[in-house]
Amino acid sequence: MPRRERLALRCEAWLADAERNTLWRCRPVNVSESGLLARAAPGARLRPGKGYGVPLACMGTIGRTTVRFEETRIPVTVLRVERVVGTEHESLEAAVRFERPLRIQPEVWDR
Repeated sequence: MPRRERLALRCEAWLADAERNTLWRCRPVNVSESGLLARAAPGARLRPGKGYGVPLACMGTIGRTTVRFEETRIPVTVLRVERVVGTEHESLEAAVRFERPLRIQPEVWDR
C-alpha cells in the first residue's frame, strides 16, 4: 500500500490484543488511509509484526474538521514500536498499518 498524506488526529482509540483479551488505550498522533501513529502507556506490550485490532471512536477531529470513520474496528499490523523519553510523560509510540484502507469522511454539520 503506498504511503499516504498523514493528518493530525484527535479521538479516542485502543489497541486490542484478541489473544490476551487486552486493551491498551492510546492517543492517535496522526492518521492516513493506510496507517496510524499512536502513543500508548509505557507498560503496553506491543510487538512489531503482531496483528491487533484498533477500535476508534466513531468521530474525531482532523485539524478543525470533524470527521466520521466508516469503520470503527480495524485490523492492523504493528510496524514499529519506540519508547518516547525526554518529554513530560514517557510513552510508547507505535506505527501501525491498516490491513485495508481507512475511509475518512468529513462530517457536515447544519448550523
